[in-house]
Amino acid sequence: MEMGISPSNDNSKDQDKVILQQAWSLFSQYDLNAGLQQSLYRKMQFYILLLGVIVTILVLSESYFDKNIWFASLQPWLKNLIIISLQPWLKNLIIIIPIAISTLVAISTFFRFGNKWVNLRTAAETLKSEIYQFRTTVGKYSPKPISDNQPITKPEDVLFNQIQTISTQLMGTEVALSSLRKYEGKIPPTMFGADKSQDDGYSTLTSDNYVNARLEPQISYYQKRTKKMYRNLMVLQILILIGGGVGTFIAAIGLELWVALTATFVSVFTIYLQYNQIENTLIKYNQSLNGLNNIQVWWASLTDNERNDIKNRDKLVNATEQILLTEHQVWVQNMKQAVSKIHKIEEEKTSHKIEEEKTSHKIEEKTSTK
Repeated sequence: MEMGISPSNDNSKDQDKVILQQAWSLFSQYDLNAGLQQSLYRKMQFYILLLGVIVTILVLSESYFDKNIWFASLQPWLKNLIIISLQPWLKNLIIIIPIAISTLVAISTFFRFGNKWVNLRTAAETLKSEIYQFRTTVGKYSPKPISDNQPITKPEDVLFNQIQTISTQLMGTEVALSSLRKYEGKIPPTMFGADKSQDDGYSTLTSDNYVNARLEPQISYYQKRTKKMYRNLMVLQILILIGGGVGTFIAAIGLELWVALTATFVSVFTIYLQYNQIENTLIKYNQSLNGLNNIQVWWASLTDNERNDIKNRDKLVNATEQILLTEHQVWVQNMKQAVSKIHKIEEEKTSHKIEEEKTSHKIEEKTSTK
């Protein structure tokens, strides 16, 4: 048996609590490490984009030095001092920074922070869904067999098997090549928007308890996230449009050389949108929020007798978990595609910059030889 969990014939409530403790503990560890991998992934992308902007500024500055444009009016001694002391540093940095970018891209590609984040988040969210289904005793966790031919299966055994399946699948991904940090917080962890006074994380959930502990917190989460994502999307799209306008203006007043800088900023904002999947995620979050709101309205319209109906309880839980599962599956697919695409773009850009620098220095060597 994996993870030290084994079915037993002890008191049912005690057994439920033991296996739920193990499930919450595993969820918390996956959730913690997903956050750590996400942080590493985003930091790597930030540094790669930042260095890309810096090297563009340096290349443009060197071009201006070579043409003696902006410092033509300086005193000869000051001009020579700048050329002698600053230009060698510029040339060295223009060589070093693309190499540093290439190294960061290689590190990000090798350690696959983005893929590990997605896989850990998938395991955590899948396990959390299983926990809530177990606590509401719906579907495969029902103590009664679905059909007459099906033998009675203990819900604890089913959850145990699901934990094994989720952990085994996770260890079949890139996560197996990393060391997961141990979660040392309280079990169960505090869920976003959940009322701790109404849910201890272990008790069997009634339909109304499920609404308070699962449905309503998810609605609050989507409302908060969609508001923030829409604001970020608007800001980035405005910056992209401004960048395009500024580039056109700069070209019109005869500073074509600096158009490359505005184009770089536009490219950075566009790539940021891509690797965060802001547009696609916002669409899916709004669709999921709409679906959960519909479930909430439907549930509120039921009478007390209808809410006590097992079929309506199963419908409530299954519909909610299906919406959350579908949203996460789409997110996983989009993020994996985005991570792969961003890695290719960064590798191509870095290779292009290094080749340009090699060509530039070969030309300089030939010119100095002549």
